[in-house]
Amino acid sequence: MQSISATKAREKFSEILSKVAYTNHVFVIERQGVPLAKLIKIDQNENLNETKTNSAKKYFEKIKKQNGFTKGPKDLVVKLDTYLYNG
Repeated sequence: MQSISATKAREKFSEILSKVAYTNHVFVIERQGVPLAKLIKIDQNENLNETKTNSAKKYFEKIKKQNGFTKGPKDLVVKLDTYLYNG
């Protein structure tokens, strides 16, 4: 992963895009040293999203087993609301 200024990214956009597309390089685009965006190959992003989704599902299943939730996320929210507001 490489940080690059927004100005330099604009100047070298074609070169940066090719590097991302063909080498799986990732760029963080900054303005005045503050990260604003990340340029990443689309299939890397899809894989990342899939991994996060699968991790979230596994974590939720673990919580369900530990706490006796039998339904889905709505059941968790209802039980959490009940706990917080009816304590």
